[in-house]
Amino acid sequence: MVDFASDVAATHTLLQSVVEPTPLQRNQYLSDLYEADIWLKREDLTPVRSYKVRGAYSFLTKALAQKPDQDLFVCSSAGNHAQAEDHENQGLRRTVCRNPAVWRRL
Repeated sequence: MVDFASDVAATHTLLQSVVEPTPLQRNQYLSDLYEADIWLKREDLTPVRSYKVRGAYSFLTKALAQKPDQDLFVCSSAGNHAQAEDHENQGLRRTVCRNPAVWRRL
């Protein structure tokens, strides 16, 4: 069994070639409002505007390592995960079930 720290380090290495690091940005408005030092992780700067691309890519890579002949994946999403699957398709056949109302808002 792989320990958590090793798994995180391996996933971090895997994702370095896929997604640029996103910055932390101090938010002055929220910091003043809540009298706290508030920082935001800017995942909205990724290609799909969400952290989901990391999970989608990590999952597909690990699934393919276990079953290299697997070429069909099915997922359901309200929006962000579907975008991540579309972005990180790796030439695989996919069925992404998503709510059309979500896509009209994008």
